[in-house]
Amino acid sequence: MRALIKILIFLIVSCQKIEEPSQEFDKFFGIKTLLSNGYFYIKGYLNEGDTIYAGFYTSSSNGIKFFIVDKENYDKWQNGESVNYLIIYENINEIDVKFPVFQRKEYYVVIQNGQNPQKFFIRIKKL
Repeated sequence: MRALIKILIFLIVSCQKIEEPSQEFDKFFGIKTLLSNGYFYIKGYLNEGDTIYAGFYTSSSNGIKFFIVDKENYDKWQNGESVNYLIIYENINEIDVKFPVFQRKEYYVVIQNGQNPQKFFIRIKKL
């Protein structure tokens, strides 16, 4: 019985996180679950000439909003103010994008869920 419990715990933990996110976009790969109207973000301070590589996939038919913003606009988004997105895609189920950085500052990659909970696989890294 204990062996079965250990196996179940291992499977649950391994499905939740593959690797902890880095504050510097070095790399993050994992499976995340978003609740209704929930969101996931990762941030990092990048230099001019760096590139953000981001992608995700979900098998659900619920559209997801994906965007990249700087710190100032992330704060505006959090406060419900008008936002100047650097890149934005809405109602998508997958994306694979490279975004070159032209200014040295803090950037946020955000995935926002719609109405229904869903799992997705995400990968983000700095190139």
